Amino acid sequence: MIPTPPGTEGLRADRVSRTAGGTLVLDGVGIAPVPGTVTGLLGPNGSGKSTLLRLLAGVLAPDSGVVTLDGEPLSGLGRRTVARRLATVEQQSDTQTDLTVVDVVRLGRVPHRRAWTPPSAADEA
Repeated sequence: MIPTPPGTEGLRADRVSRTAGGTLVLDGVGIAPVPGTVTGLLGPNGSGKSTLLRLLAGVLAPDSGVVTLDGEPLSGLGRRTVARRLATVEQQSDTQTDLTVVDVVRLGRVPHRRAWTPPSAADEA
């Protein structure tokens, strides 16, 4: 278990719904993973797992319901604030460049650095 600061509520989805291409993909789904633990999301193809993860990451907005991060609606937080507190790495990424795993992980530190500065020792750790 990864230690988390006291009072950290973590990421939560309450009664989220999402339609894609006229099809209801998620209908009133809720999830509240425990901060500092690993949570699995299982289901058959087309059941909405990826859609739910994209909602939790703020990549998609729910048609109804709310996603919160430490009690604050994700939709009300600025992109930089979200990027400093939440990161995702997809299983498959479509990119036009050849990135190594290390390069992808380093990208997660970009919101924590000043513009045009090289990675610090802390970034590399």
